[in-house]
Formats: sequence, C-alpha cells, structure tokens
Amino acid sequence: MMQQFIFDANRCTGCNACQIACSLENQVPLPGNWRQVVTFNPQKLPTLPHSHLSIACNHCQEPPCLKYCPALAYTKDEMTGAVIIDSKKCIGCHYCSWVCPYDAPRYSTVKGVMEKCTFCLHRLNENREPACVELCPTAALKTADYTPGQSTEPIPGFTSTQIQPAISLIPLRTWSSQGENRFAGVKIETNGLVSESVLNGPGVKKIRWRSEVSLVVFTTLTPFLVGAYISGLWFPFPVSSKGVLILSLLGMAISALHLGQKHRAFRAIRNWKQSWLSREIIGYSIFCGSVFVSILIPQWLPVTGWLAFIFGLFTLVAIDRVYSVLPLASANQRWTFNSLLTGSFFLSLFTGSVFFSILTGSLKLILYLLPGLKSRKQKPARSKSATTLRLISGFLLPAVLWLVDFNPFYFLIIGLVFLGELIERCQFYDALSVISPANQMRYDLNLNGDFPRDNAR
Repeated sequence: MMQQFIFDANRCTGCNACQIACSLENQVPLPGNWRQVVTFNPQKLPTLPHSHLSIACNHCQEPPCLKYCPALAYTKDEMTGAVIIDSKKCIGCHYCSWVCPYDAPRYSTVKGVMEKCTFCLHRLNENREPACVELCPTAALKTADYTPGQSTEPIPGFTSTQIQPAISLIPLRTWSSQGENRFAGVKIETNGLVSESVLNGPGVKKIRWRSEVSLVVFTTLTPFLVGAYISGLWFPFPVSSKGVLILSLLGMAISALHLGQKHRAFRAIRNWKQSWLSREIIGYSIFCGSVFVSILIPQWLPVTGWLAFIFGLFTLVAIDRVYSVLPLASANQRWTFNSLLTGSFFLSLFTGSVFFSILTGSLKLILYLLPGLKSRKQKPARSKSATTLRLISGFLLPAVLWLVDFNPFYFLIIGLVFLGELIERCQFYDALSVISPANQMRYDLNLNGDFPRDNAR
C-alpha cells in the first residue's frame, strides 16, 4: 500500500529531531539535510501564530522531478509510492531541484549528484517507520496509507499544487481556509514590527547567475550562433561556417561544466518525450551536426542548411521552454519567446536590415522594461547599475554607432549587443524566484497568500 506523511503543526516544536534522525539514518551532513524545518513568525509577534513546518520530499503522485529529469534518473516504487533517484544515472544538472516546489532534491557537492528523501524505503520494506517519524518526540510526524484525491489543508510554508503530494497536513487550530488572510479568529496586523529584512529580503535563492555562469554563456551564445549561421546561409554577408561550428562546440563544452557528473552528459537526451531540457540538447546537437556536415560535404548544403535552420530555431524555443515548468513566484517570469527574439535580433544585425533591427530591437526593449514597470512600486529585482549598462551597451550605443556609419562599426555593434544580452541573461537568472517552503513561509508572513502572485518577489 502506498504511504504518505502526516504532519501536525500543533505538535511540532521545531526541535529539529527529525533532521538529526534523517542525517544519522542516511549519513547525510546536517547542512545538506534532506529534511528541513521552517518557521512561521520567527519574531514571535503576539498578533500572529507561531508555528513550524517539517518537510522533506512528499513523494508526489505526479512528481515533477521524475517527469522532467532529462537523464531519467528517477523512479517511483509501486508498493510504497516512494520517489527514488538513482545516483548512478543522475548527471547532477540541478533541474529536479528547480522544478520541485518543496525544495526536496539537494545537490551533494561531495558526490556531484542530486539526493533526496527516500521515505526510508529500506525501513518501510522492513515494516518500520521512517527515521524522522520514529524519533519525533511529539508525534508531529506520522505515516499512513495514502488516500487518493485527498485535499491538503492550507498551512504556512506549504504551497498548494496539482502534483498530488503524499502528505496530509493538520493545520494550526487558528489556521483556516476562510477569510482574506486565511486565519480564523486572529486579527493580523504587523504594525511595522516585522523587520524589512524578513518581509522583503531575498529569501532562499535556488538559482543565481554566479553559480550558473556556464548556462548564462550557453543561453546567450546560442541565439548569437543561430542568427549568425542563418545570415551566412541565405544572405551575402561574411559569416564563417567554421567559426560558427567552433563556437558551437565551445558552447556545448561550456554548458557541460554545469553538470556534477560530466562524463554522464550523454544521458541528458534520454527524456526527450517530456523534458524540454532533453529537447534543447537534442536540438542544439543536430544544429551543430548540420553545420559540421555542411562544411564537410558542401554538396549537401541545401539539406543541412535547412536542418540547421529548423533545429536552430527549435533550440531557441526549447531554451525558454526549459523554464516554463518551474514553480515561479511571479507570473512576470513565465515563459516568453525571448531567446527566439534574441536570435532574430542578431540575424537582423548580421544582415544589416534596418527595418528588421528596429522591429526586433524595439520588441526586446519592451520585454526588458515591462517587468520593471509592473513592479515599479516594489523593490527592484534588478540593480540600477546593471540595468543602465545593459541599456547603454545593448541598445543606445549600437543605435548611435549605426546612425554614424554602420559598416566601420559592424563588429563593434554586434559585440556591444552581445554584451548587453549577456548582462540581461545574468539578470534573468538572478530574477528567477523559485518557490520553496522557506520562500512560501516568507510570503505567508508578508500576507501575500499563495503562489503564484504577479506582485510576488
């Protein structure tokens, strides 16, 4: 029979015994523990309830980690419902962590793979409780047979989703699904007592550009290369196919630096039926292969040229679609066609088309400024200095140089635009606010309600 966790918020004292039990049972260091305990109202304001949430993997019925893992490293145990990751198949790409709203998969810097709660499957097979349940001193954690179709009561820090988490939550007695702020019989007024660092702080960031430099370079370089190759394919402009190929192979090598297990990179294409990450890699590989064959056998150029064109555009779409399944805090961060538009912008620059450059450049400028205009009343997600540099290098200077004389500044214009795109891509990764229990707890404290919210940051 499939199992589920039961968590009683009225019993949890935040003692962290469950974390210690998990650490000892699975030989996992506490800093990277598979179970976390997050606290609501850590300042213990008298007008707000004070509670804790102990949470690990919820072994969902429709787990996004299993669905979107490019390497097919996840399986689901038919008897217990436990979602298990095979460390021998994992490539350490972090993607499962990004798509999980409960922050369950954790990256092991020692092993270079993702790890997560196993539901103590070895103990369940011996008819024993998971270690966290067995050692909880207040019986706040329990297990029971899973009931399909059950609804989860609202609780601070827990995000409601459609992935059917195998957990039953017993909320605080003052917590209710009714009312604007979802508290029953409690008047919620912070009266300025909650510090700005708690309410408006950065929260827990899963994704930062500094830790994803290889992805920043790859996702900026790919639109550049697709635009460059297409311009040299059908337009009389001096774009070297060999140069495109060399940079394409370099981009592929750079993207692999992101992986914890680089020698398993070949596994990244296995989940092409469901994962846009696998599709992105397949599309990019065919694009590179088509460019290579067009150089090796020029007689095949019409066919290889069309293949490079089709799969180049497909790759640009896939790059953006990779982030469309992430549980993001803001609707402003939902899927756009930015990479495809960026490739079109580079194509217009390589061909020197004034009309096309103005059209694509204007669209890019609008898409770049729009999120800032929507959230202008809140703390900006982008730094002013980086935004200014991006606007100057990516739009203003290229436009001025073009007006002066396009031909002498041809490569300088393209270089400046590339720099601007690189800055924007860094900002894109820094602005990605992925839902996690700690972030959800902070938003609940800030009285913003459930994710997703347009004004959530």
